[in-house]
Amino acid sequence: MKQAIPSEKGLRKVSIKVESVEQATSFVIDLPINEMKGQEDKLLVEISTPLGTVTLPGELIPISTSEQSRLTLLLEPAEPSNLNSKTKEAIGNRTMIKVSLLTDRLLPTQETLLPSIGISLPYTPTAEELKNAEHIVVWRIGTDGTPIAVVDGKYNHASGMVTFHDRNLNEAVYAITFVEKTFQDTAAYKWAEEATSVLASKGIIHGTSESTFAPGELISRADFLMLLIHSLGLTADMETNFSDVDKNAYFAKAVGIAFSLGITEGTGGDRFEPESFISRQDIFTLTARALNIADKLENTGSKSDLSIFADHAVVAEYARESVTLLTAAGILQGDGHGIRPLDEITRAEAAVMLYRVYNK
Repeated sequence: MKQAIPSEKGLRKVSIKVESVEQATSFVIDLPINEMKGQEDKLLVEISTPLGTVTLPGELIPISTSEQSRLTLLLEPAEPSNLNSKTKEAIGNRTMIKVSLLTDRLLPTQETLLPSIGISLPYTPTAEELKNAEHIVVWRIGTDGTPIAVVDGKYNHASGMVTFHDRNLNEAVYAITFVEKTFQDTAAYKWAEEATSVLASKGIIHGTSESTFAPGELISRADFLMLLIHSLGLTADMETNFSDVDKNAYFAKAVGIAFSLGITEGTGGDRFEPESFISRQDIFTLTARALNIADKLENTGSKSDLSIFADHAVVAEYARESVTLLTAAGILQGDGHGIRPLDEITRAEAAVMLYRVYNK
């Protein structure tokens, strides 16, 4: 570990490769924590096995503080007995794996206290799957057998791996599957159809019913913010929320996370107005802030870049920098006439923007 060469950002990456062993079906790796202490915030430990690769951030180390503490990583094939027939059929004979991270002390159960852990699983898609590789999806199988989509699961053509992140590896079971979710009412919105289908297949967005998406309807402030937080996998300790956000509302957690991270400041007077529709320039501002928090937006571009849009003069001062950054990143492209900063945004338009955010 001491010999690892720091990157430009000062990160030291330690790679541990576990070779294939004849007749071995599972792999157990013990990591001595004492050897890693003192460099926690600048350390990545990448453990590669024939079953998959797990990248552990050094921030996991302080969780266990005793002198003889160890982190133990366990990878093994999984065959849950409580899957219903529909889930079994969807998974078929694709990869299923159980990943457990153990210490001599209990890990926190609240996921906001745990850093993001990278996981990559080898996978060979069928010819049909390769044609639509964005629909290769990762499910985390709950203790009751219910599949929950891991939203950032993606197939990497170069590595032949499906990669994703999670925060809680308490006997986590993952399955690779292929999902092509479509809606009956998106045919007239060809420009948004693929984005809507991919995000729905990944579990990021949902329809207004099983078969409808209502692409032409306007989206509320709360719904857009919830989708934005979800698509980037952002989380935070939620100490407070806006006074007009019901703690039991389906969007309360996402709004609270955005408030805690400084992504939204509300509309003033400790209010958020969750049910109100949202202007496009407000969406640009929220999106740029969220991407900055996720470290996925470069601070490039100049205010002169705005002149490519015919209606650039209408953009409010508070949103101009966000428009510049999103334009430089290719997320904001306009509609051929401008960016309509004062208009409200439809569900189809929001899906296209979130699709670009997701692939950033």
